[in-house]
Amino acid sequence: MSRPAAVERLITTAVEDLATALGHDDPAGTTFPRAGFDAVRSSGLTALTVPAHLGGHGAGFGTVASAVTRVAAIDAAVGLVLAMHHLHTVDLFDAEPLAPSLAALAGRLTGPGGFVGGLVSEARSNAPHRGTRLAGRASRRAGGWVLDGRKTYVTGSLALLAARVTLTVDGNDDDRRAFLVPFDAPGVTIIPAWDTVGLCGSVGHDLVLSDVRLGDDHDLGPETPPGPGARKATWWPILLAAVSQGIAAHALELVRGGAGVPSLRERPGDDPELRHVLHGGEALMAYQTCRAVVDSAVARAEAGEAGRGEAGAAKVLAHRAATEVVDHVGRLVGTASVWRDHVWQRLYRDLRTGVHHSPPEDVVLGERAAHLLRPGRSAPPAVSPGRPGVPPAAASRAAP
Repeated sequence: MSRPAAVERLITTAVEDLATALGHDDPAGTTFPRAGFDAVRSSGLTALTVPAHLGGHGAGFGTVASAVTRVAAIDAAVGLVLAMHHLHTVDLFDAEPLAPSLAALAGRLTGPGGFVGGLVSEARSNAPHRGTRLAGRASRRAGGWVLDGRKTYVTGSLALLAARVTLTVDGNDDDRRAFLVPFDAPGVTIIPAWDTVGLCGSVGHDLVLSDVRLGDDHDLGPETPPGPGARKATWWPILLAAVSQGIAAHALELVRGGAGVPSLRERPGDDPELRHVLHGGEALMAYQTCRAVVDSAVARAEAGEAGRGEAGAAKVLAHRAATEVVDHVGRLVGTASVWRDHVWQRLYRDLRTGVHHSPPEDVVLGERAAHLLRPGRSAPPAVSPGRPGVPPAAASRAAP
């Protein structure tokens, strides 16, 4: 889908600035790429999903997914944080009426720029979507709230302006509320805790809230899970699929021109070896699959034809295809790929870490199987294939 020329220039400039800022200082991707986040922030890319009437670009899903893929092709960690930022901002600015705190946030995003997160998890494993209870609490006080607790997986922690934080009301896990928490508020502390094998630059440290006092305008209301057709339910997994596509594109760039393949770079005039031909062809075909999955999911989501189940499947399928791309590129590169100073192993580790992003594969497979085998007990399709009066062609265009 075409997009305004000004927005296309914005994305292109942001990607170029990101590539220039990062250079080749950290091929292993083990440090926080502050210069990269600063480049994306100052480019104005974080204002893509701010509505036009608030000074932003009001960009649609296709534009956001394209930006995420292109940024992730330079640095997967920055791409992931950008994906989460747009996912949460598009949800925040949907609120009517808009709280003063959100209007102020829009001003910061369209001015100096910045990143916004969304925090629910409090444990290292067994995320809230699996039924884990929360302990962080918000207590009502005159004119506002007092917040206390600790959150894990604060994606982009060192780059965030604020986050949508879900807490219990006075410790009652059946009563959850969301709050817009500025990271410069007194009592907000980032605790270094992110020590993972992949996506290291996304710095998902812990956040500690200690007697944080916020006014009522920071109260975003009761926490309610998104319905099967909610925009957030489809944006989340598809933007993660876009990150996977970006990583796969990065892997292919190692091969183009032989920059990341010593056996090609050192003998530029020689014919490619059999392993180069076999794994190069397999890698490119796997990338075509990855790209087709993402493009189809984005198009169907924009048309309102893809629900939560199909979006989750797109995330899993894109990740599988991207993993195949990276695996074949590693085989093409040869032994040089396993050294820690070769960028290939970073791509491998990033994808291995990303496999755990929600929705996980077992949840997606269970939902897909339920839709096929027990349709009455899973989310119904947008158009039921067996519904009287619905032409088969029309029914085939919609899926849950």
